[in-house]
Amino acid sequence: RRVLFRSNLKLKVEVDRRSGFDAPITVKMPWNPPGINSETEMTIPKGKSSVEYLISAKGDAPLADWKIVLEGAASLKGGVVWASSELISIRVTEPFLLGKIAPVMTEPGKSVQIRCQLDQREPFEGKVVAKLVGLPEKAQTQDREITKEDKELVFDVTLDPSIPDRKSTRLNSSHS
Repeated sequence: RRVLFRSNLKLKVEVDRRSGFDAPITVKMPWNPPGINSETEMTIPKGKSSVEYLISAKGDAPLADWKIVLEGAASLKGGVVWASSELISIRVTEPFLLGKIAPVMTEPGKSVQIRCQLDQREPFEGKVVAKLVGLPEKAQTQDREITKEDKELVFDVTLDPSIPDRKSTRLNSSHS
């Protein structure tokens, strides 16, 4: 698995429940590599068998390969049962694609195009989905597909007329 510095990775944690056992299971990472953050703990609800566990690499995370493990705990017959995953390999790498968003101005009730200049660092095959995150509530846009040939990405953003008139500086692009 690859986690980019300054980005997140969702690990799907799945458990194999024995027949008749449906208690909640607490999941956590007992150790984080340098520059890696993780959820304190998450709970797989009663009767469910999976959860998405979020880890993230900060901008100062060393570019390296790491082994991580997740552990789970559940109550059983008055005690606690512990189990762990096998070692999971992750690699902290540079992003294969960077984007720079040009500043824009608009008003509530209007539409605006947000342009993102793309800087491909590592060629990739096929298509990736780009998302614009950090939009104010009641602002809408569509995810966009891009390929290695794309140099610019344009998001058409629609603002609801009831959006408060304010400055927003939280926009980011992400890809998956």
